[in-house]
Amino acid sequence: MKYNIVKYIILIVILFNVSLGCNSNADEKLASQKFNKYTSLDLVSHLSWDSLPADANDIVMVLYDSLMKSRYLIQKDDNVTDTTFYKEYYNPVTIAQYALKLYDEYIKTNSEYLLKDFLKQASFFIDERNYHVISHDEIAYPYYLFFEELYPIWYSGMAQGQIISVLLRYYDVTKDKSVLDLVVKTKNFMLKPLNEGGCLDFTNNGCYWIEEYPDSPISPNVLNGFMFSYVGLYEYCKYFPEDKYAKYILDESLKSLKQEMDLFQLGSWLLYDLNEHDKQACSSWYMKLQYFQFLHLYEITKDDFFKKVQYKTAYDIGNKTTIEEGSLIDDILFCDEIHEKNNDAIVMNNYKNDNILTKDVILYYKSSPSLVEHELDKVFDNNTASYFHCEKFDIEPNNPHYFILTFKDELTFDTMDIYYPSNDFYSYIDRIFVLKKSKNSWEEIGFYKYDYEKFNIRYRFNKMVTCKSLSFVCYNARVQNGLVISEVELKNIVHRKKDNVFKRKLFSSYQTSIKYIPKDFKININIIDKKNMQQLSNKIKAEDVLIIYKYDNNPKMLTSKNYMYDESYFYNTNNIIEKKADFYQFLIIIKNTDLDIYIDGFDII
Repeated sequence: MKYNIVKYIILIVILFNVSLGCNSNADEKLASQKFNKYTSLDLVSHLSWDSLPADANDIVMVLYDSLMKSRYLIQKDDNVTDTTFYKEYYNPVTIAQYALKLYDEYIKTNSEYLLKDFLKQASFFIDERNYHVISHDEIAYPYYLFFEELYPIWYSGMAQGQIISVLLRYYDVTKDKSVLDLVVKTKNFMLKPLNEGGCLDFTNNGCYWIEEYPDSPISPNVLNGFMFSYVGLYEYCKYFPEDKYAKYILDESLKSLKQEMDLFQLGSWLLYDLNEHDKQACSSWYMKLQYFQFLHLYEITKDDFFKKVQYKTAYDIGNKTTIEEGSLIDDILFCDEIHEKNNDAIVMNNYKNDNILTKDVILYYKSSPSLVEHELDKVFDNNTASYFHCEKFDIEPNNPHYFILTFKDELTFDTMDIYYPSNDFYSYIDRIFVLKKSKNSWEEIGFYKYDYEKFNIRYRFNKMVTCKSLSFVCYNARVQNGLVISEVELKNIVHRKKDNVFKRKLFSSYQTSIKYIPKDFKININIIDKKNMQQLSNKIKAEDVLIIYKYDNNPKMLTSKNYMYDESYFYNTNNIIEKKADFYQFLIIIKNTDLDIYIDGFDII
C-alpha cells in the first residue's frame, strides 16, 4: 500500500508541472513520424473481420449470443437491465484493431480501397457521439455491455491505448490537426488514476498497470491488454516528447512488465491475468497473440528481455500438446524439436486428438452424490446435449462433489476435457488425484485449466500420468442443485515424423540430457545444415540462439523443473556461467528460416 501512496504523490507532482504543458497545440512541434508495422496483430489477417456484421457506414460490429450471460449487450437507448439476446454492438477494441490491420495492409500494398476502409473505421473515434467527455481535457470510449462483474457503462485502458494508435495513423494520413486534441484527451483518461475513475492502477507489488478491465476483481492486471496500452502510449510519446507525465508512465510501465512477468509464468505457459484467487492459463489463441506482442515490444524497445520471453513463448507454443492448431498459424510452425546427430529428428510433439476414455476401459466408478447406473452412458455418448447430474444441495467444502473412475488397465494421459450442456453449467474442477497400480495412496496432480472451446474446459496436467484410477473433486458446483457434466475425455501425446504441411517455421529447439557440472563453465554448440552438411555459422547468428538452463543438486528433481527465461542468455562462446548446482539441463532455442538442422556437438568447457 505504501508503494501506491508514494507513486500517487509522484503523479500529482508531475501532473502539476505539466498540467498546461501538453495540448493540441503541441502538433506545431511534431516531427514527421513513420509507423512500423503493428506487429502485435500479426496473429490475424484484416480479412478476419469480413465475417463480422457492419452498420450502414461499414463500421464493424460484434454480435453476442444468448449463451454468453456475462456479455449481454445493451444499446445506448436501452435500460441497463435490458438483456436482449443477439444484439449487434460497437466494440471499440474490435474497431481499433481492424483499423490498425487496414493501415498496415494499406502501407504494404498502397491500396486505395484499404485506405478508404481505414478512414471509415477511424472516423468512428472522431465522431463525438461515440465518446464521453469526462472533463475539459479527458474523453473515454464507452462499453455498453456487461462483462463479468462490470456493468455498463465502463471504459477500457486497452481500448484507449489502441484508439490512440488509430488516431495517430489517421493524422499521419490526413494531416488533420484537430484529431490530435482527441489523442491527448484519450491519453489523459487512460493515464488517470483508477481511484479517480481512470484506467491507471497498481499491481500488488506497487507496479503501474494500465487496466483492460478497470475495477475488475475477476480479471485484474491483464497481460495482453497492458501490452496493447503500452504500445499506444509509446507511439503517443513519440509524437509528444514534451509530455513528461506520459513519458514517466511509459518508463514505469516498461519496468512493470519486466518486474511482473515472472508472476504470469506457469513454467510452460502463461497466465491471462493476476487474479490470485483463480489462476487461469490463457488460451492457445492468447498465447500466440502474446508471442507477437513480445516481438512487438522487442522491436520498439530493443530490450533483450522481451526477445527472451518471445523465444520462450514460441517454444512453449510449439511444445504444448493442446491440439495441432495450437501451435500453427496459417501453416506456420512456431517451434519444432531437433536432436543430435544420428538420431531421427522428431519434429513436433503433436496432440493426438483421440479420446482414450471409453466405457469399455472402465472397470467401475464411484461418485458423490451417487449416480444411477444408466447415467454413466451419458458420459461417453459423444453428445453434449445428454449429461449426468450429481444432484446435491448446499455443498460444503468438507463434503464436495467427487467422481472416481477405475480402469481395467492403467491408462497414460496428460489432459482431461470436460464438456457441459451450456455455459450455464460450468463448474471448475478444484483438485485432481490419480492412483497407480503399484501404490496404495492417491497422488494429487497439478494442473492448469482454460476454456478450450464452446462448452469445454481443458485441464492440462503438469506431467504425463499413468494410473489405474482417476478422481476429480469439485467443491462448489455452479448450479445450485449439483454438478452437471456432458462428457469426460482423456487424451495423451504421440510423436510423429516431420511432414511437409508447414510452409515455414519460426524456431527449432534442442534439449540436452542432464549433465554433471564440476565448475564454472562455457558452452560450445555445433549446428549443422542437413542439406549440405555444413556448419551454420553464416546463416544462424549467435544472437539468434537462446540458451536456457535449469539446475539442482539432485538430478532426479530436474525433470520436474521448468525452464525459466530469467536463467538464460544469447549464445556467446566467451560467456562463463557460474556454477550454482552439481547438475544442469539445457534448452537451446534457435531462430531459423526453414532450415533442416541438427546438433553435431554440445560441449561444456
